[in-house]
Amino acid sequence: MLPMFQQLYRQHKIICWAAVGLILLYTVVGFVATPLIIDYTLRNKVSRLLHRKVQSDSVRTNPYPFSIRLRGLSVSEGENKRLLHVEELYANADPLFSLFKWGVVIKSVEIHRPK
Repeated sequence: MLPMFQQLYRQHKIICWAAVGLILLYTVVGFVATPLIIDYTLRNKVSRLLHRKVQSDSVRTNPYPFSIRLRGLSVSEGENKRLLHVEELYANADPLFSLFKWGVVIKSVEIHRPK
């Protein structure tokens, strides 16, 4: 191979591996780190903001359709007085409009079995 083509091949290979690494990082952060951050935020910051205990049984996010699913979401006052309980809450964001609006734009919300 000519030295010029070897250099182009090497640069192409580096760019491809960097792209694969970024996609893998995005996937891991979206599926693993984001649910942990959201759960922490619900339990601590939202609870403090509402002066109520806020918790959920599970938080699942999917970074590709930009969706979140909260199961067993509850807001309670003290230990025994439950103000709100939702068996499942699903929200789907629209990333393109969110960029234009400089804020989160929710495309759809589903609430299952509120009490």
